[in-house]
Amino acid sequence: MARVGELGVDQALTILREVDAIDNRRRERTVDLAREQLDGNLGGKRITAWGAASKPNTDDIRDSTAPAVAQKLHELGATVTVTDPQAVDNAASRTPNSTTSTTRSPRSRTPICCA
Repeated sequence: MARVGELGVDQALTILREVDAIDNRRRERTVDLAREQLDGNLGGKRITAWGAASKPNTDDIRDSTAPAVAQKLHELGATVTVTDPQAVDNAASRTPNSTTSTTRSPRSRTPICCA
């Protein structure tokens, strides 16, 4: 968006801002759905999310929704585990208040646990 603004392509910038707003609303909706499924109370609940990368089969977490959603669920009282066979290490570095679990499965790297 910054580069589009520098180039003076205002119409494209408007579209990109709206896409960003839609993406942010989807993150909020994901948290709302979790809350609805757990009767409005996330305190003490354990939630696991499979997939931290923004693209399949990579460790690329740029623009990934998983770290932001995990952090919000954690702030609402849940213990959140995010796991991804490729991107878990990168996600751990971007997820505040997270610790690394010592459990490993043959199909994935160590999950991130917000404790």
